[in-house]
Amino acid sequence: PSPALNESKSSTIATPLPSHISVSEFDASSDQKTGSQALSAAHTLFTISPKLLLETDESGYGGGPCSAGASAVLDFMAEICADLMTEQIKAVQTLESILEMIPLYVDPECVIVFQGLCLSRVMNYLERRLVRDDEEDDKKLDKRKWSTNLDAFCWMIVDRVYMGAFPQPTGVLRTLEFLLSILQLANKDGRVEEVTSSGKGLLSIGRATRQLDAYVHSILKNTNRAILYCF
Repeated sequence: PSPALNESKSSTIATPLPSHISVSEFDASSDQKTGSQALSAAHTLFTISPKLLLETDESGYGGGPCSAGASAVLDFMAEICADLMTEQIKAVQTLESILEMIPLYVDPECVIVFQGLCLSRVMNYLERRLVRDDEEDDKKLDKRKWSTNLDAFCWMIVDRVYMGAFPQPTGVLRTLEFLLSILQLANKDGRVEEVTSSGKGLLSIGRATRQLDAYVHSILKNTNRAILYCF
């Protein structure tokens, strides 16, 4: 055999292949690479911004598979949250926890806007449930539960207004519309008007605590806050 062939054989024999590969080492290196690639892809290939969230929400079910899927998920979440608001005590705390389940790499401004999109839908579904229950002779919803949640929910949504969760005017007006709609529902028997007209002004409402439910006071106060924000 030629010297070149002998040299090739000797080099092959001198550097033998490893007899086995550590599975744990392979998994660790693979997971590290996959994790870094996924994080990089999240930042570079699909950057989330408030503008993107608002455009996706505006497109809705008619804007393609991405916006339709996003709308379906938000509607599903909102229906569950609305059910919690009418069926569970202290459901607002659960709602807060759901809204805070956001990936750490998402910008805080995007988080606030996302929460606004969720809350807009929760307001919509919650209003429907309360109006439908009010129109029925046989009340199925427990007022003790939903009124307590509504008290905290009114403060929550108006706080989000001031935090910038509704960057578009329609979102702010939708919040104000929700408050006025629920106030109208509470005033169905004229009870709110009787209390407010018996005093010398809105400041007298605070003296009539026993005549009005706590959630009505919350609606009145937060309606004023929402109106002040608009101006």
